[in-house]
Amino acid sequence: MKVSRKSFNRIAFLFFFFLFSVGIAPGQNYWVKITNKTGHYIHVLINNRSFLYIAPDDYIRASFPVRELQVKAFYSPGQDVSGMAERELYAAGTSQTGCERDVICNTVPAPNVSWQVTAADLAGEEN
Repeated sequence: MKVSRKSFNRIAFLFFFFLFSVGIAPGQNYWVKITNKTGHYIHVLINNRSFLYIAPDDYIRASFPVRELQVKAFYSPGQDVSGMAERELYAAGTSQTGCERDVICNTVPAPNVSWQVTAADLAGEEN
């Protein structure tokens, strides 16, 4: 099968365009940090993504491709305590990848938004 020069150039362009758009270009990520400042284990849901049994004084860090985050925090089951809080968080600033392009790294960028969940939050008290 013979391929014309014009067809070859089109195929090459589409191939490299696809590679760049899928594999090379970094995605938009906004980082969130949720800290458990209660004396009990908590569960956290962020945009329907679950983080279970977060220990007291521990935290979770996660990245999301969107700025608007629906966050629910509540006590983990089996602790004889109940309570829940909801927050709508907005990740300000620019998206972060944490690394230079084409570099392997182990660093995690600073969060764009954070929430320190307290017992008062889960009891429904105003801060």
